[in-house]
Amino acid sequence: AGFYICWGCLVWVPSTYTSPGMYLVNHPVNLGPQLAISILLAGILCIYINYDCDRQRQEFRRTNGKASVWGKAPSKVNFFLPLK
Repeated sequence: AGFYICWGCLVWVPSTYTSPGMYLVNHPVNLGPQLAISILLAGILCIYINYDCDRQRQEFRRTNGKASVWGKAPSKVNFFLPLK
């Protein structure tokens, strides 16, 4: 592994991911139960949407494009990014 990968994994990611937590420890915010539950439910919904998209993608690949998504035949988007 290169220097940037090692430095990023050992220094950048831990410091970046813990910074919001450290800030909130020193500056507590009371969201209230309704807002906290709303944020929790929104997060759970986002996790479910991500899971379902991944499941559909895997099923599309497994059936070679012959699976149905929401009762319809799926469409495939071809994307190619040429390197210069």
